[in-house]
Amino acid sequence: MKPDGLGAAAAGSLLDELRELAHIRAGVARSLRDAIDALGPPDLFESLKAVVEPLPLLFDADAATIRLRDEDGKLHLVAASGCPANDVRIRAVQPIDLEVASRLSDPQTLRKHAESLGFPWAQLSWLGTPGAPLGSVLLASRTQRKPRSEQLKLLDVITSRLTDKLLTLDRASRSVRACALRLARSVEPHDDWAGLVEDEVADLRPRERGVLDLFADGLSTSEVAEFLFISPHTVRTHVKSALRTLGVHSRADAARLVRASQVAQLP
Repeated sequence: MKPDGLGAAAAGSLLDELRELAHIRAGVARSLRDAIDALGPPDLFESLKAVVEPLPLLFDADAATIRLRDEDGKLHLVAASGCPANDVRIRAVQPIDLEVASRLSDPQTLRKHAESLGFPWAQLSWLGTPGAPLGSVLLASRTQRKPRSEQLKLLDVITSRLTDKLLTLDRASRSVRACALRLARSVEPHDDWAGLVEDEVADLRPRERGVLDLFADGLSTSEVAEFLFISPHTVRTHVKSALRTLGVHSRADAARLVRASQVAQLP
């Protein structure tokens, strides 16, 4: 029995779409391969960005991150795609110890960590070995969708190739830290200062607003100073001035007021 014209057309259309999808993924895989081969100077940050951006599409994920380990044993978030901006800003400025990162090797711990960030599924792959990693690649999805087994085999190939490349690069603390800070500065927070209307908050100077915004994100005084290219003393001076303007007595209260004002103005 021959399929009717409509059924045949639908089948043909689906086949064409599957072929196109396979063609797109092949192109993404080639782009990723080329990005890994080009990883390194003169701009390590941009070359890491070129590596992380194809990963979600290639693996049916929503987000991907790359962390690199520096010579002091800390892992820095140096590249991210599909992640909330505020989370990127916080985590890029705050490296984690290898011991903390190693706990994510446990599937249950990784699942809880991912769910706290709004991702029901996540997959962590080490660059190097779990005992002595050069870094890690994390894939995550906002649904239960996850890569197929053959895709995860491809991930092993990619992390192996990426590891080989990283072994040839400068991973001094200053270089890795510089990439992390550039990532933090490259994303905009979800909240927009231009939307604030409260009289007290509107009276803050732009730098005071920026300092309190970073404190609300969970950064320390030294981290705010490094992020904004100012001294810790200058940070404290801005905080004191902001407290007087807002009429509150602690940095935490000021940061909460600023965050509440921002949230109130979101559409």
